[in-house]
Amino acid sequence: MDTIEVWHEGYLRDFFSVSKEALREIDGWYQRYRKDFMPDASGKVAVKVERVKRPETRIRDFVLAGSGEVTSEKCGRVIGLYGCLQYEKHEGKGVYVIKIVDSCDKPLCPVCSKFGWASKEANLIVDRFLAGEEKDLGQVEHIVCSAPMSAYDMTLKEFRAESRKILSSLGVLGGVTIFHGIRHKDDPENPHLHVLGWVRGGYGRCRFCSRKSNCSADCDGFDNRRWQLFLRSGWFVKVMLEERKTVGGTCWYQLNHCSIDPFRRRFRVTSWFGVAGYNNFGVKRVKSRVLCPSCNSSMGFISYVGSRGLVLNPESPEFKKKSFERYLEDGVPAYTVRESKPYAGDDFG
Repeated sequence: MDTIEVWHEGYLRDFFSVSKEALREIDGWYQRYRKDFMPDASGKVAVKVERVKRPETRIRDFVLAGSGEVTSEKCGRVIGLYGCLQYEKHEGKGVYVIKIVDSCDKPLCPVCSKFGWASKEANLIVDRFLAGEEKDLGQVEHIVCSAPMSAYDMTLKEFRAESRKILSSLGVLGGVTIFHGIRHKDDPENPHLHVLGWVRGGYGRCRFCSRKSNCSADCDGFDNRRWQLFLRSGWFVKVMLEERKTVGGTCWYQLNHCSIDPFRRRFRVTSWFGVAGYNNFGVKRVKSRVLCPSCNSSMGFISYVGSRGLVLNPESPEFKKKSFERYLEDGVPAYTVRESKPYAGDDFG
């Protein structure tokens, strides 16, 4: 008989005139005590631990992408070049060069949020839109959906749900949303979503309308519908008039200054809805060849052998991740083909 068994029997004998009810109550406590705090035959202690779920973050507590600290000294370090050396096909532009930047791919890192994380997120968005081309949904539009200040106390989940109702009521078929909770670090205001998606019937009718800001009362175009919605609810939706150049470029720019939940390690900035929802079409990523934007030729790894040097610091205002550069420097070729692939351990430049 172990020590606690002896103590238990002595406790009952010395302090209780034990009835059956009292005995059951004390024995119940005793069994729970042994289960929770005393090891079993295997030496393990059975302790039930319940995970406490953290409450949803209010959008007023979100922070700007890139507003954290640099993760590593390797962040933003250029480790190699990729490009096209067929400068004679580039109409005098020179060699097309892409700087390969080492990245931690964390959205709060002030270096990698722009040149690593945002670029990869933009590529994922492009993949899904390429899959959507098979559905013949029309031209992808850049839409801004702004909420009244009363929405500032919502969680992002609530904000997205409400904005989807608003967009659906205006005939937006679906797309991807990127959340912006603040305009500047010291100016928290105007929560809104940037949306790339499809409008039912297209937007060309309103884009080139002669009564752009003065719709007639019986007009059922997108602009009049969104203006009447604003008068009723305070939600302001606008299609950007300038036709975007590329989906990837627009997404990359919007991701650069999007809003991040600082309390979630795996926070997803983008959200898909409507006809582009996660269950509506699948995307199989195929690693495609990267082609030169000027001559449409295949590209490869290259090396810089010039004497004037390259701007390798991402924080420099002169830094460009993608650019056309001179092929000749002082009459000598400044670039050559590289046989091996760069890696993170390279000491470039």
